[in-house]
Amino acid sequence: MMDIKQIKADTTSATQGLTESAREQVLSLVQQTQALTARLAPIDQESRQLSKKIGQAKKQGEDATALLQQKKALSAEVDTIQQQIDMLDQAILACFAPAPEVDPALAAEPVRYRWRQMRAITVHELDAAHTAHWDAYVNANPAASAYHLSCWQQIIRDAFGHPSIYLFARDDAGDICGVLPMVRLTSRVFGDFIVSIPFFNYGGPLGEHADVEAALLAHAADRAAAMGVKHVEFRDDVPREHWPVREDKVAMLRALPDSPEALWQQLGTKLRAQIKKPQKENPEIAIGGIELLDDFYEVFAINMRDLGTPVYAKEFFAVILRRLPDMAKIVVVRHQGRPVSTAFLLGYRQMMEIPWASTIREANQLSMNMLLYWEVLSCCIRQGYRCFDFGRSTVGAGTYKFKEQWGAQPKQLYWHYWLPAGQALPKLNPDNPKFKLAIAVWQQLPVWLTKLMGPMVVKYLP
Repeated sequence: MMDIKQIKADTTSATQGLTESAREQVLSLVQQTQALTARLAPIDQESRQLSKKIGQAKKQGEDATALLQQKKALSAEVDTIQQQIDMLDQAILACFAPAPEVDPALAAEPVRYRWRQMRAITVHELDAAHTAHWDAYVNANPAASAYHLSCWQQIIRDAFGHPSIYLFARDDAGDICGVLPMVRLTSRVFGDFIVSIPFFNYGGPLGEHADVEAALLAHAADRAAAMGVKHVEFRDDVPREHWPVREDKVAMLRALPDSPEALWQQLGTKLRAQIKKPQKENPEIAIGGIELLDDFYEVFAINMRDLGTPVYAKEFFAVILRRLPDMAKIVVVRHQGRPVSTAFLLGYRQMMEIPWASTIREANQLSMNMLLYWEVLSCCIRQGYRCFDFGRSTVGAGTYKFKEQWGAQPKQLYWHYWLPAGQALPKLNPDNPKFKLAIAVWQQLPVWLTKLMGPMVVKYLP
């Protein structure tokens, strides 16, 4: 791995071997470290001058208390800036890190394409007459995710009001041979764009042959150009040639053993101790459905506020629970009668996913979040799931390391884009420096206000 000083000294040369998206990310991170380093220079100079004044005051027997307080304040500011630089340096180095080895149990991908040769197809937009056929195709395709199912069209429409464009391909026998679900998000603040699909990690084109998927993508691009949207984002877990792509996120997956007891033996000593700690507090564990929504949402709203992230409306989760009662579950950990740690789960085939998990900050001192994940994983094993999806992370980030300690391993995500000529990749994510101030302000708002304002904002953030 390259040295951080070498990367900063000649970033252009250092990033030659990276993908375009990784190169842009490194350049952005280096610029941020340079700005912080520039802030340090005058503070360091002022600190040195104060040190001299403090020394002179002590020699002359004068009271140096005020000077020492100023020096302490400057030192604290220096430490804060240096910590920010160190975090950015780690993020830069992570862009150059080789991909970790993947568990063979997770490496065995399902057969994605079942046609050996491309056939004649036509592309259509989904209507009520073909909904059952769409879902039958998705359920029969081993590479499908839960988010390819047609129900998400209605769930997102009911919860957010967004219109959708669900495309499917048919062969010359009239059978569906590919699908592409898409949702359009339009707002004055964030613009007009399409995502396949928003709010989740998966949902890109799915077909019997690579050329079926290519045809769906081409049709989507033509529709986008005619509609005049700013971009289309296809959330894939496979790479596609000739499409602009972001590769800064991975899904964290863990193969599950046959029993919770086997899982317990696979966990490290430190992790088992963190799980045992909250068990001494006699917490209450509840696993269920919509009857636990109030508990889940209260913890979720507090945690999102603390993170500076707008919160979804409670109705979004209620719609999912009503439409998918066999797939969606809620897990709640209560301490002294109060919900303190919660998870929202979605299961499909042999995979259980945790799209949302939250813990009240003070409960982290008791490791209630560790107990939550232990109960979630144990529940998944008892219900026969073979793999657990911890959700997406940036390699080397805090969430990545948290999931890694549970035995999760990365699977690369590829978010491909259609862009009008000359347009750059969009940056609608919390890492964008433009959103830093908004996040800081949001963290200061009362929770009740974020519950009112959050849904009006987050519905346009994919």
